[in-house]
Amino acid sequence: MSKMDVRQEMNELRKKIAEKTICIIRLCGERFELAKKLSILKLKENTPIENPEIEESLKKQSLQKCRNSGIDEDFCLNLVNLLIDESKRLQEMEIKSLEKGRRSKE
Repeated sequence: MSKMDVRQEMNELRKKIAEKTICIIRLCGERFELAKKLSILKLKENTPIENPEIEESLKKQSLQKCRNSGIDEDFCLNLVNLLIDESKRLQEMEIKSLEKGRRSKE
C-alpha cells in the first residue's frame, strides 16, 4: 500500500469516526429529551428522580452489551454513569422549572 493510499484510508476512517461521534451526540440529545419528559411524569406521580434499581439494571444491561462488543468495562461504566448523572441533573432542572411555574401561577 502506497503512502497516498494509507493517507486516503486514514482520512476516510477519520471521516467515519467524526460521523459516528455526531451520531452519538444526537442520540445523547434524544436521550436527554426523554429524561426531561420522564421528569414531568415523576413530578405528577411524586416519584423521586433517583431510582437505584433502574440505574443498576441499566448498568448491567450496558455491561453485558459492552462485553459482547469487546468494549472495556470501565469505559462502559464511566459512560453510563455520565449519562445517568446528566439525565438526573436535567430532570432536577426541569422539575424546579415546573415547580417555579406552578408557584408563579398561584
